[in-house]
Amino acid sequence: MGSAAKQMIKFQNDIRPGHIILVPSQNSERFSVGEVVGEVYSEEKEEKLLACPYVKRRKIKWIGKFIRFKADPLLQKVVYAAHTVSDITQYKSYINRATFDTSDS
Repeated sequence: MGSAAKQMIKFQNDIRPGHIILVPSQNSERFSVGEVVGEVYSEEKEEKLLACPYVKRRKIKWIGKFIRFKADPLLQKVVYAAHTVSDITQYKSYINRATFDTSDS
């Protein structure tokens, strides 16, 4: 089974409602943080498929975002993860700090 197929299986079977996800921008300079709030569904509306060609989707409640270079250096490992779908539980404290810390330090 190819890598792309394995990633699709992970997307469908391993990610669950309540999980927190991290989605990079096109150049990985920014990250959006969201909570999965629904099961996998197939998008059928043509106008939505034009904006994003992936048919299999999940509902996400977006809860924050952060700029990569302002985040903890240990979080940089997430940027270079070898897989599209990775378990980043070990980085949750860094993600929380990057997303919700409003101090200027």
